[in-house]
Amino acid sequence: MKFLLTGSKGFIGSNLRQYLDKHNHDHVAITKEELLDSNVLANLFKTFEPDYIIHMAAYGNHSSQTDEKATLSANILKLYNLLDASKDVPYKAFINFSTSSCQLPVQTMYSATKAAGEFLCRAHGQKYNKSIFSVRPASVFGEGEDESRFIPTIVRHMHEKTTMKLDPYAKHSWIYVADFIHSLMHLVTVTDKIETGEAINISYGKQWSNLEITEYLQDMSLYNLKYEEVKPMRSYDSGSWLVNNDRLKSLGCDFPHGLQKGLMQTHNYYAGYTQ
Repeated sequence: MKFLLTGSKGFIGSNLRQYLDKHNHDHVAITKEELLDSNVLANLFKTFEPDYIIHMAAYGNHSSQTDEKATLSANILKLYNLLDASKDVPYKAFINFSTSSCQLPVQTMYSATKAAGEFLCRAHGQKYNKSIFSVRPASVFGEGEDESRFIPTIVRHMHEKTTMKLDPYAKHSWIYVADFIHSLMHLVTVTDKIETGEAINISYGKQWSNLEITEYLQDMSLYNLKYEEVKPMRSYDSGSWLVNNDRLKSLGCDFPHGLQKGLMQTHNYYAGYTQ
């Protein structure tokens, strides 16, 4: 199969490229700069007609990404440009990455623009009779994620025996990156069962507190985490962040690894840098 990817250099994108290479799927990547150039996009689609377009490029999902205009440009304008440039391409499906945080009671500019992107995809798909849907990732973790993220940070502090600031009660729905990629590629095989404009959660369908994740990692490493308890560190952190996966399961998806195996793999990966 032929895949056109945006955001392919990110954490999830890098893991997806490795999967596609391993399974001998052809793929090309579009840079974030090319998403603003209609001529580049037009020429690309003339020379490479993908079976699937997977749009992962985004801005605003990291705490350091605070430029609101850049968030609007990345998550709405660039998405529109890609939809428009590909409207005459006979692809099998266009898969847009949204976010599970668009379902939270407190919204950010990032989650709001991602929710707007879902509606944009639905409108475009219905107008041009295209197979377009969105996926809403839960909190994805695993080998290769930025070392500033939650789980690598816990591993580092445990092994360095330093104190970490922690809100023990905030909850997240987590999913290991290999299970996320497995789920995404399963959706590729059942696009005929997915409605245009649909948004599908990719998660284990459970939630865990920060303290529960910490305790799992402590059991695996035999180290204890010293932490300073703090109040919610982000405005949208919540004591309930359950990402339902009923629709995903109804499409026949399973998870080869699961949370604890994924945590073990991730712990061992990052512990190698700190031991």
